[in-house]
Amino acid sequence: MLKKLGNDPRIRRIAAALLYRIMALICRSCRLKIVGGEHARAVNEAGGGLLLMWHKTLVMPIYACRNMGMSPMIASSRDGEIIAFFAQKMGYDPVRGSTGKDDGVSALKTTLRLVRQNRIVTITLDGPTGPAGTVHKGAIAVLRRTGCPFVPLACAMANPIVLRKAWDKHRLPRPFDRVCVLIGEPRRLPEGLSDEEAEEYIRGAVNDTEKQAEELLG
Repeated sequence: MLKKLGNDPRIRRIAAALLYRIMALICRSCRLKIVGGEHARAVNEAGGGLLLMWHKTLVMPIYACRNMGMSPMIASSRDGEIIAFFAQKMGYDPVRGSTGKDDGVSALKTTLRLVRQNRIVTITLDGPTGPAGTVHKGAIAVLRRTGCPFVPLACAMANPIVLRKAWDKHRLPRPFDRVCVLIGEPRRLPEGLSDEEAEEYIRGAVNDTEKQAEELLG
């Protein structure tokens, strides 16, 4: 998106600020139901952990969870500038990078440090470029190295705008849409799982939470 605006940082900042205002107004207009906020607070109070979700519904959870003491991981790409600007305006201190890309080593180190400082780091498991539904190994590495818990998160929208050309068919809320953000119960990665089994365990947890969010939305 921001690639089309060229390399002038001033133009990109103006574009990001404008898009932030539009997204913020839309989010505030939505009829939002947040379920399970106590689970995120429990993990925070117990010593930190991860909040795991799919990339396809990133914007609304950032808005919904803005007062829960989380640090979202956001891609260091140009398009990530929009989401990072949005997150900063919502009061977050985002981690720039991705556990699944070239800057993953730096992002992984930052995530480990924050979790050990009793923080919750929000990771989009398949971001920033997919494939959709992929569990990148960075989240598994953090869970194994720290032994911290994770909470799955999902967002369901009654009538979303679907960006069909996006790799994840990204979903944005329409003005006044009905939205449910569900934070599942804390879990820990069972010991002795292979990488493939760990990926399937995490994928199943997030997908189950997504189904529950859709059911709660009705």
